[in-house]
Amino acid sequence: MRIEVIRGPGGALWGANAVNGIINIITKHAKNTQGGLVTGSVGSEERGMGGIRYGDKIGDNAYFRVYSKYHNHDDFAQQSGGSAHDSWESERGGFRFDWDSSPKDSLTFQGDLYSNDEGETNSYGKSHDLDASGSNVRTRWKRVFSDVSDVTVQMYYDQTHRKTSSLEELRDTFDVDAQHRYKLDTWNEFTWGLGYRFTQDDIDDTPSLSFQPHKRGDNVFSIFMQDEMSFLEDTVKVTIGNKVEHNDYTGFEVQPSIRALWSLANNQALWAAVSRAVRTPSRFESDVVIDASPYYYFTGNNHL
Repeated sequence: MRIEVIRGPGGALWGANAVNGIINIITKHAKNTQGGLVTGSVGSEERGMGGIRYGDKIGDNAYFRVYSKYHNHDDFAQQSGGSAHDSWESERGGFRFDWDSSPKDSLTFQGDLYSNDEGETNSYGKSHDLDASGSNVRTRWKRVFSDVSDVTVQMYYDQTHRKTSSLEELRDTFDVDAQHRYKLDTWNEFTWGLGYRFTQDDIDDTPSLSFQPHKRGDNVFSIFMQDEMSFLEDTVKVTIGNKVEHNDYTGFEVQPSIRALWSLANNQALWAAVSRAVRTPSRFESDVVIDASPYYYFTGNNHL
């Protein structure tokens, strides 16, 4: 697995809400995780951690892996010395399948399933359990036309269910995007793509918190383009890009960016950027209705 931390606004490539930076997690190809692996640990705070993974080969060009993990963490201590009642445990499992169906085509199919049980103490000093569970599947197809041109199409579906002391939410998300990379010259690489995302939620009311409407579906359409140019034997790189999105809250949003990187030495670089990134309103900001009367009744503070 590789974790990339990209500083600065990234709306031109990643879209809305990529305001301060991007954390991009890239998992390993199933070919690189062959065989078995078992891990485990115990302790006073980390009461139990364990995992098992197995990978193998199918035929000449297909690989897979499956895994399962478990984590159990004890309560933290409050400043007074008492328990914070925030212990948690989680279980997770999943798989990944990679197939090079031809010298020019590759296919990835993967999925995960998880369940978390967490504790919390609310502002009234009462302890509650939080339940969070979900699943997801993703498939990606890549076609290489030549050394300078390729197309990637990716789709995923994600479902989450979260139940807290203040609300219960079931959310489904479907996403599809396609991008085409073309190297115009040895110093110029152009990438463009299209995307669509649909997310739908169903939220149950509580005495103090409700959403109107209870069930809502939102659409996001997008198109982006980016041109990366290299100068002075690749010591200077300039990236120009733009992404245009349409969402159901604010309509059309334009997110241009220009970024320059100057490699001073092998371990030193200077970069600067001018970008526009957008944070779209959330479901909470748009549709929530808060009733403060239960709070005042509970605390006896029923007058202002």
